[in-house]
Amino acid sequence: MKGYVQPGISVTLPAPYPVSSGSGLQVGALFGIALHDAVQGEDTETLMTGVVDLTKVPMKIVLTPDVNFRRIEAVAQTLGEVRVRTALSRAVNHTGRKALTAVRRALVAQTSIPRPVVVAGVTPRSASAETLSYAIVASGRRLPLKLFRPKQTVSGVTARVWGGAQDYPSAFIVPSLGSHVFRRVGRPRLPITKLYGPSLADELVKDQSRAAFERIVQDLEPRVMHEMKRLLP
Repeated sequence: MKGYVQPGISVTLPAPYPVSSGSGLQVGALFGIALHDAVQGEDTETLMTGVVDLTKVPMKIVLTPDVNFRRIEAVAQTLGEVRVRTALSRAVNHTGRKALTAVRRALVAQTSIPRPVVVAGVTPRSASAETLSYAIVASGRRLPLKLFRPKQTVSGVTARVWGGAQDYPSAFIVPSLGSHVFRRVGRPRLPITKLYGPSLADELVKDQSRAAFERIVQDLEPRVMHEMKRLLP
């Protein structure tokens, strides 16, 4: 499994969307790491406890059509399964695109990561009539502090991270090393270590980003009705 570090406890869960080995997997309130590739609906062994290096593993939030089908049953019976799935995929993609915009905007405010970096690093996986799920995926690497407008001060470095100015005592900017921010590991002059800010993967599933996603998800059911009515004769 990608990112494996130490063993832990695993359980079998149905994949709510296509997953790959080492990727995050969420079923209801349960979150774990898939131990092998699986298609949507397939049982997959999921690591619930243990140690996994997630710095290189993408995280995702997924929109699926969990709607009140009693409200749409009459329309669904008229359209038939093929046209219903077409309507559902359109509704999921429409709502997913709105969620993507809202999540990206929230991440900029939440993390102070520059918008071009957020747009490039938070990408969609659109729904089809077969999968009926829209995923918003973020890369997992922590971003260098260089991206957060660092400024050298007498006592160290300040940078704008998580929506405000953060102090990094004893840190320093090295122009000859790409103007990255470093700190000495010990008392000697060397070695030094590069400093990092947040990662998009960590931030995607919490705080303002998660709230923005959950707010937009409420638009899915009325959009389903809209798309289904468009297909009525």
